[in-house]
Order: sequence, then structure tokens, then C-alpha cells
Amino acid sequence: MHAERLLRIAELLVAELNDYRLLPLLNELQQALEGGRHDDVAPLLDQIHEISGSAPSNAWPPSQRLILSEIGGNGLVGLSAWTRLEAFMKDYRLSPKAAAALVTELHGEILNFEGTLKNFANSARRLRREPDVLPPGTCEIGVLYPFPELVPDVEAMHREFKALDDALRVFGELGGSAGSLRIRNISTSDLSVFLAASAATGALVAKAIEKILDLLKKRLEIKALRLQLEKMELEIDAAKRLQEREARLMEQGIDDLTDEIIEICHIDDEGRRNELRISTGHSLRFMVMQAERGVVFEVAASLRTSSGAQLEEASERGDEYAVEARHLALAAEHGAAMTARALERGRLAIPEVSSADSTKRDDE
Repeated sequence: MHAERLLRIAELLVAELNDYRLLPLLNELQQALEGGRHDDVAPLLDQIHEISGSAPSNAWPPSQRLILSEIGGNGLVGLSAWTRLEAFMKDYRLSPKAAAALVTELHGEILNFEGTLKNFANSARRLRREPDVLPPGTCEIGVLYPFPELVPDVEAMHREFKALDDALRVFGELGGSAGSLRIRNISTSDLSVFLAASAATGALVAKAIEKILDLLKKRLEIKALRLQLEKMELEIDAAKRLQEREARLMEQGIDDLTDEIIEICHIDDEGRRNELRISTGHSLRFMVMQAERGVVFEVAASLRTSSGAQLEEASERGDEYAVEARHLALAAEHGAAMTARALERGRLAIPEVSSADSTKRDDE
């Protein structure tokens, strides 16, 4: 992981811990438990639950959440900290004093973690390193590969990146930026590529990510039911119908998403509109195939418009940057849709569907 990206994560976490007052609330909870002030416990837990649920780190894209995991931050920030706290607060075997001891332990771990982050950030700054911050008004599209399973050599890398470029060029044109997207960063320890994109392009890709993930989840549910019927050798006709439904679900879902994206972009030229509709369908099918192979897509967005205004402020003003603000907000909202998939399967997971199998199914 690059020092600049890690520095960005460290500074975001320090700001989150300061702004969301988790440590002071844990300290109050520990004192209430030890002092026998049982009426104060539930309100304190409600406050901790609320601030943990609204912590910015909960909405981070997969690459940032993976860095958080790698540096030992799971269970110390956001909803992961709340889940850990809730687990021992609900343990009926623990006395209030025993629960207080665990709260104290959690408080100490978070405090040490915060101290480590501050020390790293201060040292990095002294070494003239700057955090990797997105320029205002822009997005970053990240593509995280299961490495080295999918990309074992340079030839495979060339093939993967060429196909990726072909797919993302379409979204770039739809977002008003024709041509190949500029590379912002490449991580070689666990192969990931991060590309610069406009707010409109980032919003379109984020929308595609969310819809594709929803389609994949639905297909997996149908597939699981079908395999169960086949295994039990019951309702063979029903199993066949489920297989047909599984195929129709993806095809219809991609067609609907293609139409939705084309409508959003308001393309006046009918001929170019039809060309882009075909190209968009190909790009979406490419993203589906890649997701089935274990590739994770993400979009991160700047929290400021190119004018420097915060997104909510720009949206409320309704000025020339309002549309850009809405695009950035959409990208931020949906760009992390594959986070759970990345964390559950891991970056080095063996793909569930091989390239050959996926291509064969698309042809069918």
C-alpha cells in the first residue's frame, strides 16, 4: 500500500475519532457500569450506537476498508466497534463490573490505535509525504483484482487492462470525458488500479456497480435454490425453470440498466445513442463477468465540488455546481456497494467462476 494512501486513511480515522466522540462516551459508560448507575447505561449505549452508525468509515469504498483491516482497525471504529461493544453488553454472564472491564479494554485499544495513527501521520508529514486526496469535483474508480490468480504475468495484465480500458471508455464518454481514463495510482502488492474520473462518470459507474451487485445477489439466490432441488432430485422441471429464470434475470437486468443509463445521459443524436446503448451493454456485461471472477469495483468521490463548496451547500444553492454535487453524492453513496464482497472473500480469494465458464455463459 502506498504511504500517501495510508496517510489519507490515518488522517481520516483521527478526524473521525475526534469528531464522533467515541472515546469520551466509552469512558462515561465504563464509569456508569462501575458506579452502579444502571439508568445511565441504556442512554449511553444509544448515543454510542448512533455515532457509530453515522461514522464516515462505514461508507468507505472496498480499498479503504481493506486498508483499515490490514492496519488492525476492525472493531475499533464505526459499526465494527459498536458490534464488538454490543456483543459483551448483551452477554448475560457478565456482571456490570466485568462489562466495565471490557469497556475499559476497548477504550484502551482505540486510544492506542489513535495514538499510532497520529504518530504515523506526524512522521509522514515530517518526511514530506502528503495524503492522497482527490481533487475537488472528481471521482476515483478503483478496480481490485484477485492477485495473482487472475493476473499472474505481464501478458495477463495487458489483457486485463485492455479490456478494462475498452469498458470504461464508454462510461467516460457518457460522462462527458471521451478517451482513456487517467491512472491515479497502481498498487502492485495486491494488484489494484485507481483511475481519475469526472463526477458524472463516477456517478454512472457507481450506479452500475450497485445494480450489478443486486443482480448477482438475486442470481445467487435462484442458483442456490435450483442446486438444492437438483441435489434432492426433486421437482426437476422446477429446477429447469429456475435455470431459465436465472439467465433471463441477468439479461433483462442488464438491458434495463443500459436503458436507464442512456436515459440519464440525454443523448440527442439517435444514431450515436444506439451505438452507445450497444457499447454500454457490452461494458456492463464485462463488469458482471469480472465481478463473477472476483474483481471488485469501487468509486470514491471528493466531498467538495470543483468550486470548493461542500456537496450539501452546492446542492442547496442550486448554482452551476449543483449537478456536479449531485453526481459526487451519488458516487459516494453507491460506489462502496462491493465492500462486503471484498471483505468477505478477501483480495486473494480464488474466483468462484472462471473466465472460460463466464464467457461460455455469456455466449449462451
